[in-house]
Amino acid sequence: MAAMIQLKQPISVVVAEDNDDYRLVLGQILSLYGFQPVRLAADGQEAWEQLLEAPAELLITDINMPRVSGVELMRRARERWPHMPIVVITGYEHELHHLDAFDVRETLIKPFKMHLLDAVICHIFPDECGGDASPTLSGT
Repeated sequence: MAAMIQLKQPISVVVAEDNDDYRLVLGQILSLYGFQPVRLAADGQEAWEQLLEAPAELLITDINMPRVSGVELMRRARERWPHMPIVVITGYEHELHHLDAFDVRETLIKPFKMHLLDAVICHIFPDECGGDASPTLSGT
C-alpha cells in the first residue's frame, strides 16, 4: 500500500476508535503518511489518558465508544487544548449534530475512501503535505 501523501515533518496523533479493524488500519496508514507518534486508543477514556500523558497535534475520534464517548472526549480536549485539530470519524451521519459545539475541522463517514482521508489531512496541515498538488474533497 503506497501512501498518497507524505508529511514533511512528523506530527503526533491520537486515534480513538473502538472498532479494532478501523483503528489498526488507520494507525498503519497514518504511520505511512509520516505521523509520529501514532497512538491508538480503543475508547475515549484510553485516548484521554494518552492525551494527558503527552498532548497530540491531532485528535481523530469516533463518536460512539464505550467508557468515554467521542463527544465527551472532544469536550475535554477543547477545554484543555482549544486549538488542537479534531477529526471525527463515524458510521452514523445523524451523530454529526454534536460537532457544532467543538469546532471540529473535518468529519469522515465510515466507510470512507482513502482520498477523503488524504484531503482532510492536507486541509488541516496544508504546509506539511508533500507533492505538487493536494488531494481534494471532491470526486471519487
